[in-house]
Amino acid sequence: MNTISCEKILSAVKSDDLIGFSQLIKGNENLCFGRFPLLCVCYLFNAKKIIKKYEKTLGKISQYVIVYESFEIYQKFKIFAGRCLRLYLNNNIIISPLEMLAILHRDEKLKKCYKSFAKNIDICKNLTVIYQNIYGQSITLSKQKIKLGKYKFGYQQKKVFKIGAFSSFAFVCCIAICFVFMATFVGVGTGFSKSKIENANQFASALKSGGSYVLTKDFTLDSFDDLSVNFSGEIDGQNNTIYIKNFNGNSLILNSNSSIKNLNIVYDNLSKDVASSVNLLASKNYGTIENVNIKCSQLNLNCSKSQNNDIYISGFASENFGYIKNCKILLNANIVASGDGECYMSGFVGTNNGTVSSCEFVAGSEVSTTEVDLSGIVINNQENANISACKNYANLSQTSALQSWSPNASGIVQTNYGAVTNCFNYGKIMAQSNYEQTSQSVVFVGGIGAVNYGNISHCLNKGELIASSQGTTLYCGGISAYSSYWIKDEQMILPQLKSNGSDANINASTTNDKAIAFVGGISGFLWGEMNDCFSLCTFENGNNQTNIFVGTCLGSSYVQYQIFNSVICISASNNFMLAQDNVTYQIGSLINNGNIISTGQDSPNKEVTTLASKEQIQKQEIYWNDEN
Repeated sequence: MNTISCEKILSAVKSDDLIGFSQLIKGNENLCFGRFPLLCVCYLFNAKKIIKKYEKTLGKISQYVIVYESFEIYQKFKIFAGRCLRLYLNNNIIISPLEMLAILHRDEKLKKCYKSFAKNIDICKNLTVIYQNIYGQSITLSKQKIKLGKYKFGYQQKKVFKIGAFSSFAFVCCIAICFVFMATFVGVGTGFSKSKIENANQFASALKSGGSYVLTKDFTLDSFDDLSVNFSGEIDGQNNTIYIKNFNGNSLILNSNSSIKNLNIVYDNLSKDVASSVNLLASKNYGTIENVNIKCSQLNLNCSKSQNNDIYISGFASENFGYIKNCKILLNANIVASGDGECYMSGFVGTNNGTVSSCEFVAGSEVSTTEVDLSGIVINNQENANISACKNYANLSQTSALQSWSPNASGIVQTNYGAVTNCFNYGKIMAQSNYEQTSQSVVFVGGIGAVNYGNISHCLNKGELIASSQGTTLYCGGISAYSSYWIKDEQMILPQLKSNGSDANINASTTNDKAIAFVGGISGFLWGEMNDCFSLCTFENGNNQTNIFVGTCLGSSYVQYQIFNSVICISASNNFMLAQDNVTYQIGSLINNGNIISTGQDSPNKEVTTLASKEQIQKQEIYWNDEN
């Protein structure tokens, strides 16, 4: 079928034109737009009249004729898919009608169609992941029916609730400030004198009562039974140390709307089974944490994941809405997770909605995990959130043998929608998937970020990157593993990589011929903007296998075909790459409609320049290092 006929069919679906669709579809019922069978496209655009007449016919089809994947279809799908989009990054995957209904949250329609449409094990597993990750619902599958648990708030609903709660809290704070002013200048109360803390009992009382406090000496805290409370006030540690024993997994502070500064916290070695988030200071931070140093020489956790509860293991806060600055952590940890659900580990913050600045995961730290995604500073950096001037020296490694788990490892941030600036990674970053057969999962390893939808600027990676896979697709890059656009208010938001540098060895490998690897000095994949970047990376495994695509700059980029020409979906200028004997091209591969259409290419219009020596790159104006 030609392109014009496909576009007419798609137009009929979008307008729910039953007559036009009926005229065009005869003999073409098995069309599949890239990853999207015709019935999925009808569901996506809610073509009610077409679905009513053709649903049974289209639902019985299992063999497809693949035509081009419309960008408009993918754009609309991405809005609904959210975190589950990573199930379908492999463009060779066909999305079933059942999965499309689940992503669109059309529960009743899904239940009705479940018995009729073809099912397989992978689809059932994907349905479980979709309901768990997008909607927080449990799901039970049998041969005849689907049973769904109660619907929980999604991220956007939670965000609206949090904003409302925070606004109310801010109003209460304003009233409290007025009261303090009156107390000081009119004569009510005792003014701004700070109380002293000299022991554990006084510390526990201070957290419960609020107010302003200073630590005057070191002390040991050996019970958490009365702690994990909401605290509003101020604690100045005056560089004294709290030694913590018998840690029970609860945070010192539940919700902190306070100023905590100049404090050292040292934890005893800990081995524990947990089923919820673990943080070493605050569960949620709405205030300021400044000049706080945390040390834990050995943390061993066995995490029991569940579909209803994401687990975040972090040094300072599971969620940050405030300001964390000039803090350090020394941590050696071994974390093993089991069960269904998500588990993450970061040095400082799980989900960042505020600012993390000038923080350091110090040298001598080692973290190894099994089925736990990990990052040096932050796991999720949300839109309008900032990570700046942070450094990671910790060596981070993750292994997985699960078919359904996508190992993520990164020096600074795992998933970024916000801004990451002036950050450095010096630690060795490794992720390995040992699942022996082919899988829909994806391995991501990035020097600065694993998956990037936002802006990464003036960041430098000097840490070795190791990514390996037996049966899963792999993305690995000196700055980001995978950088792509996202949709906000029906507008495309492009990621930006600006003034970044990478000077490291990259070792990426696969053992299964069907497991594809995309490896680049800057990014494993890019659909966005890249300006004033440089790479001095060396590659352990170059283009020595038919399934490993390596570029001195990018492992892959998307090509969008138009009627008369093609467009590489990157905007780039003034980038310089170091030539390598075992890497032939600047871009390892070009992808269109789920297919690799080129096994290597130099950047068009000379947006990327390859130079023969490190000294030549160092003479360029875009070059900088950690000493300047």
